[in-house]
This record gives sequence, structure tokens and C-alpha cells, in this order.
Amino acid sequence: MKYAVVDLESTGPNIGDGDRIVQIGAVIVENNHIIAQHEMLINPECLLPPHIHKLTGIEEQELKTAPTFLSVAGLWYERLKDCIFIAHNLAHDLKFMQAHFEEAGYKYNPMAIDTVSLSKCLFPQSQGFNLIDLGNYLNLDYKNAHQALADANVTTQLLNKIAEKITQLNRETFKKLAKIATYFTHQEVLLFEITQSFLIEDYSQSTNDRSHALTACNDVKVINFELIQQKNLTFSHLIIEGHKRPISQLFKHQFYREIFTHQQEACLSFSSTKLLYKWLTEMKDFPLSEFQIILPKKYYLNLADFDNYCQKIDYQQLNQHELIVLGSCWVWLSETESGILSELNHEINIQEQIDKMLEVIDYSSKHYFYEKALQDIKQNHLILTINPFLSYLSRLSPDSVRPFNLKKYHLIVDNLSELNRQESFHNQIFTNLSQSLVQIQQLIDFDHQNIPQQNRNNSIYQQLVSFRSLFRELIDKIEQNFISQSPWTDRQQRKEFYLKDSSKILSEVLSIIEKLIKNNGLNNAIIEKYFPKNMQAKLIHLQNSIKNLEYLLIVSQKKDRGYYSVKMEQYQNHFYHIHLFWTPIRHSSQMSELFDHFNKVLLFSPGDTFYKQTIGSYHQLGLHSFKYYQLNQEKDLLQVQIPAAYLESKDQMIDSFGFQIEKLGILLNEQFPLTSKLNLIIVNNRQQAIDCYASLRHSIDAADQIRILSQHVSGSLNKIKRYVIEGDSSIVIIQWQSLLNHNWYIEDCSTSFYWMNLPFQSLKKSSIQAQAEVLKINEDQIFDQLLLPHMLNDLSVGIQYLRDYFNIQQAFLMDDRVFTKYYSKDIRQRLDESIQFNLQYDL
Repeated sequence: MKYAVVDLESTGPNIGDGDRIVQIGAVIVENNHIIAQHEMLINPECLLPPHIHKLTGIEEQELKTAPTFLSVAGLWYERLKDCIFIAHNLAHDLKFMQAHFEEAGYKYNPMAIDTVSLSKCLFPQSQGFNLIDLGNYLNLDYKNAHQALADANVTTQLLNKIAEKITQLNRETFKKLAKIATYFTHQEVLLFEITQSFLIEDYSQSTNDRSHALTACNDVKVINFELIQQKNLTFSHLIIEGHKRPISQLFKHQFYREIFTHQQEACLSFSSTKLLYKWLTEMKDFPLSEFQIILPKKYYLNLADFDNYCQKIDYQQLNQHELIVLGSCWVWLSETESGILSELNHEINIQEQIDKMLEVIDYSSKHYFYEKALQDIKQNHLILTINPFLSYLSRLSPDSVRPFNLKKYHLIVDNLSELNRQESFHNQIFTNLSQSLVQIQQLIDFDHQNIPQQNRNNSIYQQLVSFRSLFRELIDKIEQNFISQSPWTDRQQRKEFYLKDSSKILSEVLSIIEKLIKNNGLNNAIIEKYFPKNMQAKLIHLQNSIKNLEYLLIVSQKKDRGYYSVKMEQYQNHFYHIHLFWTPIRHSSQMSELFDHFNKVLLFSPGDTFYKQTIGSYHQLGLHSFKYYQLNQEKDLLQVQIPAAYLESKDQMIDSFGFQIEKLGILLNEQFPLTSKLNLIIVNNRQQAIDCYASLRHSIDAADQIRILSQHVSGSLNKIKRYVIEGDSSIVIIQWQSLLNHNWYIEDCSTSFYWMNLPFQSLKKSSIQAQAEVLKINEDQIFDQLLLPHMLNDLSVGIQYLRDYFNIQQAFLMDDRVFTKYYSKDIRQRLDESIQFNLQYDL
């Protein structure tokens, strides 16, 4: 058997828009041996876009002297005509080759195989499915990315790995995957029919193992390990916080290593599964004692639901993506011991397909993976978990908690602020008023159009009409109250409004909700018989919405524990997607009571315990039994420059952020060529990211020589990371919150950052107004007592994160307030253990 592994470079992705091939690379394989390799530049007879030159390294002058495709079409046709055509992203490469051959008078319709589809099926735990990510995951020899022959060579290695993996599948998984492959668009099923033909003898089998440990972690010295241990022996409930700056994440990770070394029975709780698995990756070369991961039930695949889904599906009704996800899941299930869904790449969302297929989930069914994890924790002395699992435990009765035998464990929480934030999220009550109104109208329309008059249940119909009237009244009341506070806008904006306890609008809203609850006479049993199954999902959502409204009414009695707010989207003078929220400020005692079940508890705080006693985690979680200790750390100053030219006439500017972007453009132009591979522009919100991107695209003189990327504009954060890794020098615009929440970083990458604004929250933000009301803070004191402490903590946490995970070469703050405002001395004193602010007098 003979096949060609082909890769093309082109002037762009769309053949229909006139894009042309600029380079072809091909590896020819016959009878399990590589028999030829070809690479050729092609004159596209058009200009080469600058970003393609930057990506591929191909020069315009080289293409001018290269042959046109028309002149070499016969040569390439002879090379490929008797080969199976194989490519990574077949939709691009095959389409371009067919179009170019057709122009030259050749019909080219080969058998074809897409290695992207097969890679997703067989390596579902890879971080990504581009050649770079797969190369890292499979330890492939990959150099000179985006050179056609280099990419064809690594695709050939990948194809060999795919064939190896197929030979290793158990019989049942092989049969299921082979059946799915028959429904793929191209001839991928050949890999299952004649697998041995795709094993290349030129490649020896190699291990997939590759260490991703951060070397910086090994350099962290835990000078205070013994001290912290002694403190926690003296005080069984202890909060540790860094003195004047957050404790480094690397320090905490090294501290956990020491826990391992000392063979302590401990429960380590992380803020997210991403952080948990990142730490495990860093520990790969460290001799670990036995441990068990335990997460909330929803984080595991429910095998009963999956089996039910598999019995109901019709392969012919599934699209290509759904087929791939199903195949990936089968491969993963043949390998996983935990069943934790986050092991899968985010594209492999099998739970979404299950939810879509199954109208009713049977929550009473056995949950194999979750129950297995519960049993396994009894046999291990180290438990790894995430904060939401602690929230789940805190809601159980003491009798239900007792079987976990928590008393033998030392609980260590990596981020107290995140635990507090997640508690607020889990205790939050909300309902989507707009969606409920739409669903009610859909039910009324269905009743009117599809149910004969003689079969119509007037009671149900009248109940739905009553609901429609009350939901409409509720939405109208909210819109009328806030329309005057929302000026006309020509672009969609997210808005949030605080409903003050003593306000007339809140009283009216609660009154309508009370009327709606009293008038609820829907009988579930009757409804299920009355409406067909395809409408019952809408009914379930509606009833859940009404139940949440009932909860919203009940919590109105807890005036000092939470607040109401409305969130919506506005376009011009219309509101959409209106949500009513209740968010807790002070939590119940459930979490603090859970802590008593553990032998010892150690909570790492990033800074809000000491500096925000009344508004931070300490107060909100009711941690009054905890002792507090500030950990001294070595003074380690980051030099942050503030361009003095930026200070001139700023106060006269109407659009201060637009002025900042303008000055940033001047600064970047003066610094060009930029010496750092990654140049981070850090902003406070989504709109700033979009505005900054639009402005820099026009103001950077060398915009055609450097890649400018932005969150909310250039695709997912994973895609942006890949672009940075693949390119030379990039500008990336990102919200500071996203760096932390998504744990976004790029290893071993020289970085300069430009922080645009001090991260002050808005005085109009609901949580700020609610805290001021609950704590009885006068309006003229809100800034000093709320906004300034919040900002100091957020800035110090953000900068510490940058120092932990990036190789910082230069640091700039495009905000002069650390020198020009009355509170500037407070800022500098608060951060003087970690940051040295310097005025820079020339741009």
C-alpha cells in the first residue's frame, strides 16, 4: 500500500477568496517504509501576506523565482496519483490541491484520511490537536513548524503513533471505534481495516511520557516549613498570609511536597481541577506516596447515563464532531481509572451530548466512578480535591460526613479568597426572567396550535396566561426603573444594578414574586400527561425558575447576609437576558463547622484576611476561631516603570482610557523591535480589551511585523497561547482576572507586561454598594474603606501571579496615580516588599 502525507502552506485559509499555495511538502510511504520526501516553493502569483511570511519564514523574493503550480502540476500529479492522500486538517490541504489541479486540467479525487479526526479519537487527553500540542503529548521530533516538509514529517510520525495506538486497543473498544470510523467523511476506517500497513518501520516505538514540570518550582526554598508546621500544631485552625505581598504559588507547591515527604495524612484543596492537575504534572518526577483525587459528583462521567445514551443514539443522525466525541470517550474509558471528565480535552464534551440526548437524567442510578473514589479515599493517606467538594461536604449532615473519617486529615486550602468566592457562587440564587417568559409563551403557543379544543385543559392554559402576565409585569417593572440610568448605546453592553434593601423597586419586585408564588397551581403529574416529551424540558426549566423565585422571596428575610441585583444586556434602549440575583455577603456557619471535622486546618490567604478584616474572607466565612499568622518573606522587588510622558495633560482628556492606549502605542513604537517574545497588555474588563485591540492595530507602526492578539477578539485563550508559542514576537491583550481564573501562562517565554489601569472596582458595582450598606459605610468613605483595599489586594495578587508564571523582562504601569493621588503613599507602602515603582522620564 502506498500513501502520501502532505502539508501545504498557503497565502490564507480560503481558496474561495483567492488564497493560493506557496509551499508543498510530502512524505511518500510504501510497504511500511518512507521511499521519498519532497518539498517545493510555489509562486502564488500574488503578494505574500506579512503574517504568512512571519509564520512560515518564506520570503517574497523566494516565491518570485519559484515555479507556478501550473508549471509543476504534472510532476505533483505523478507523485500523488496512486497514493492515499493523508493530511492534518484535510479540509484545507485536500481542497487546495484539488482546486489547483483542476485549474491545471487534472481531476484529483483520491482516497483521503484526516489525522485530526483520528487524533481526537485516540488521544483525547492531549492539551490540543494541532501538531505542536500533539507533538508535545506524544514526544514527537518536531522542528521548524509551519515549514511544509517539516509538518508533513511530524504528521507521518503522528500517523505511526495512531496506528500503534489502534493495535493497543482492547477488542471491544477497537470494534466500537471501527464502526464509528465507517461514518467519517473520508477513508479513516482504513486505519482499522489494515492497521499494519500504516506502521512505519523507520520509526521505533517510543514512550509518550514527557515531563512538563516547572523548573522554577524546584528552586523554591521552604524556609518556613517547620515554622508553619509548629504554628499549626499549636493552633489547629490557622490562616497564613504573606507579609505585604501574597505567598508565591511556587512556595505553596513546594510546601505540599514537604507534606508528601513527611508522609502526613492530609487533604489538599485547590481552587480548580486545572490547578490540581498542573501541580500533579509538576510533581511527576517526585516520588509520590499514594493519593486519591475526590471531586464533586458532576465532575465524573456517569456510566449509567453514558450507557443509556449509547443505546439511544443513531450513528447516522450524529454529525462528525459528535461521532469523534463518542469515539474519544470510548478510548478514554478503556484507559481512565478515575472517570474524571476534566482529563479529557475541552473539545471532547461528552456530557453535553448526553444532556442533549437524554430528556430526563436518572439521578438515583449508581454512579460507578464517584462511588469508587469515595471508597478509595478510605485506603489512602493523601486526598487531593477542589474547593467545590468542600462546599458539598459542608452541606451534608454530621452523620453523612462521619463516614469520610475526616478527623485523621490535615486540611490545607491553597487560596482562601477563592474558597470564599466559590462559596458565594454556590450559595447564589438567580433566575432568568427573560428565558422564563419566552418558555411560557412557547407553551401557550403549543397549547393553542397543537391541542384540539375538546382536549384542552383550561386550568393549565389559564395558569400559563397568568404566569405570562406576572413575568411580563416583573420584567416591565425592572426595565422602567433602570432605563433612565442606562444611556442609549449603539453596541451591546452588560449592565448590573443593585437593588437596595429599602428601595421601592425591590419592594415592588418581591411583591410581584409573592403573587406569582401564591398563584402557582401547576400540577406536575397532570402537566406531564398533558404536554408531549419535547415540551417537557421547557416545563422543567419553568418550574425550576419559579422555585428559584420562591427561594429569592425566602432570603429577603436575611437582610444582613446578602443583596439583590439585576444583570442584563442592553442594546440601544432595550434590555435583554434579564436575570434576578441574590448573592450572599456573609455565609452560613456550614463551612466553618466543616472545618471542625478535620484534625487540623491550614488556610493560605492571598491577602484579604488582614487588610480587609470586615469585608474579606475572614469575616464573610465566619472564621473567628482561626488564629492568624503573617509569614515574613525575603524582600524581592520587581522594578515597575511608569512613563513620565504619560502623565502630561491626562486630566484634560475626556476619554482617559483612550488616552492611555494612545500613549501605549507611542511607547511600543519607541521600543520596537520588541525584545520580549510575549508582550502582555493587561486590562480590567472585556470592553477595554476590545478597544485596546482596535486602537493598537492602527497605531503600531510595525503592525504587519508583530502579531497583535486579544481576548474576546482572537479566539480562545488556548488558541492565543498557541499563536504566541508558534510565532516570534506577539502582543497579547488580556484581562487580569482571566490570567488567574484560567491559570493562563506560557512557560520559558520572555515577557514584558504593560498594566493599563490600577484595578479599581466601580463604585456602582452591586457588591460594593451592598457591602457599604451592610457595614454602614458612608458614601464619602467607600473609596478608602472598600475600593482602595480591594484594589491593593487585586494588584498584588495579579503581579505575584505574573512573577510566579512568567519570565518577566520589563514591567510597566500605565497609570500615574501611584504618584499623583492622595492615596499614592498608601499604595507604595503596602507594596514596598514586592514592587519598586520608578518614574521613566523619556518615552
